[in-house]
Amino acid sequence: MRFPNEKFLPILSCLIFLYSCTGSQPTAPETVEQAVTSQGVVVDLLRCGEADTTLLFIHGWNINKEYWQAQIDHFCPRYQVVAIDLPGFGKSGRNRSNWAIEVYGRDILQIIRTLELKNVVLIGHSMSGDVMLEAARQDPSAMIGLIGVDNFKEVGKAYSQEELLTVDTFFQILPNDYSNLVTDFTERYLFHENTPPQIRQRVLDNYQNADPRVAIPIFRSVFDYGVKETTMIGGLKHKLLLINSDYTPTDTAGLQQYCPQGYELFTISGVGHFPMVEKPDEFNRLMEKALGQL
Repeated sequence: MRFPNEKFLPILSCLIFLYSCTGSQPTAPETVEQAVTSQGVVVDLLRCGEADTTLLFIHGWNINKEYWQAQIDHFCPRYQVVAIDLPGFGKSGRNRSNWAIEVYGRDILQIIRTLELKNVVLIGHSMSGDVMLEAARQDPSAMIGLIGVDNFKEVGKAYSQEELLTVDTFFQILPNDYSNLVTDFTERYLFHENTPPQIRQRVLDNYQNADPRVAIPIFRSVFDYGVKETTMIGGLKHKLLLINSDYTPTDTAGLQQYCPQGYELFTISGVGHFPMVEKPDEFNRLMEKALGQL
């Protein structure tokens, strides 16, 4: 975030963050856009800060790295921050045919290696909770912590045959009426009554404009990965930290049963599935607390 006249930055920083203005304050590091290649696909990303700890933000289904802008602005002065567009979304490439969570896990590790990131904390929203789980399974030494955002709410839940049949039916008809079905899904399950209209519209636009040839197989992969989620969590070498909204409850019994290194749940109220944009200031405060657990 840049201001027209940088001589006012110290004063504005004091007012915004309620710091005592006893001297000059550091300006926010410049955010740069970069691109790296992972498994033959160009991955677009935003990067800022030069600290020895890196926060690597991974967005959820059908959205993009821009949803992390408030976190980029907030954390860049004290961390190195990287926010990526996963392949298939945003400005990243779509030239692959395998959209499995396991492939995304390899993407995350490739990005860490290519950028030579150190002391990495993965922050995964929605489906990217599974993406960070998979990256941690493949190479637990590549990161020092995991923070999930509105995910892992029903760890260990067994689906009935009727529920599984409903899921299969949904995916059979989804290609024929993608826009209407994804709109209904979004409005029915992802918003809180307090979700601001502009955020609702932003999400709906992103979901409706996603390429079904990419979005549908990715969504299917998320459901398929769910059957082994408890195994993946059970193999974690890191404590699982979660920032979840309470518009749908989090089953803490499942977390207690399956998290070998423990877990910590930070709850944010009055928001839907996108707390980082619905209440960014409160979300950032909870992120600070989560980072303090590492």
